[in-house]
Amino acid sequence: MEYFEKFSSNTYAGSGNQLFFGTDGEVRTGRLFCKISAGGEYKYSILFSNIMDSTYNNGDISHKNLICDGWTIRRMRIGKCKHIDNSKCVADLVMDDDIVVEDFTDITFGGDKSKNVTPGEFFTTDSVMLDFEKGEYMCIEMSFSGAMIPYHEESLLPVY
Repeated sequence: MEYFEKFSSNTYAGSGNQLFFGTDGEVRTGRLFCKISAGGEYKYSILFSNIMDSTYNNGDISHKNLICDGWTIRRMRIGKCKHIDNSKCVADLVMDDDIVVEDFTDITFGGDKSKNVTPGEFFTTDSVMLDFEKGEYMCIEMSFSGAMIPYHEESLLPVY
């Protein structure tokens, strides 16, 4: 895939476990933190798949090769976090007190700040040059609405 010839990762994260989510029409915001393993200026783009591909657990609540219904990314941005207080339990951490994120850069999709995601779609963000120091955390913040639920038609792809 040409994408992997253009971009590489300087974080320890490559993907995440996916579970169903629903927002009941509300806009929700989530953040993902990735520790930077090699400092410097890099060209970033984030690759998405609207196919549930999580083999976490035993398959009761997570699945692989499951095409998900449409949802909407309302806004996405990447910020810098120099320190996270790891002495506290994650559930006790408070944004802006224990976790300070600065220098946010908006991420776009074909020049647009929002993206309607269609069932089974693969897509990337526009690329952006960002400079991180080794040991900092990249904070990916996304506001979204809709639901990552199975597509209404037969949505299972052949299991491999």
